[in-house]
Amino acid sequence: MRIRLVVPLFFVGFMSTAHAEASRLKQVWYPSPLRSLSPDQLAQSFLETHLKELGVPFTSLKLMRQQESLLAYHFVYQQYINSLPIQNATISISILKKDQAVYQYYSTVIPGAIAPTLQETITEEQAYDAAWAYIGVQGEIFQAPQAKLHYKKIGPALTLVYSVELSPLNP
Repeated sequence: MRIRLVVPLFFVGFMSTAHAEASRLKQVWYPSPLRSLSPDQLAQSFLETHLKELGVPFTSLKLMRQQESLLAYHFVYQQYINSLPIQNATISISILKKDQAVYQYYSTVIPGAIAPTLQETITEEQAYDAAWAYIGVQGEIFQAPQAKLHYKKIGPALTLVYSVELSPLNP
């Protein structure tokens, strides 16, 4: 059993990782300005021309994965601030193979996201301890625990948190 907990840096406790943000799927038609553009270049061109609409700087987006389906290419970009990802803040762009055009995108990016000025107040080790205590693990674990530092939108603000994954044999 693998359990994921979110530990805010200013408060040691449990928080749900459920994503409650409004998501946006938009149908668009953005043909390649040049037929010679590769699918990844077309995705970048689309982002660059739609930055104002998205409300995020291009430099805050990093390509996380790309895949190919029967009819389209799909590119997923993750939103970052200060080299740390924002949980559930992505944009997925789909490009039809046949027409070499962007036909839809799905965005959960956070327009105008600003990093909080808080500094870390707990360490990764303290985040492990908080997660361990919350679950009440007694005994051994199946895999080594993992912690990931990132931003999470909690209410109207971004909060720096550790997501801790534990794999206890017996919680």
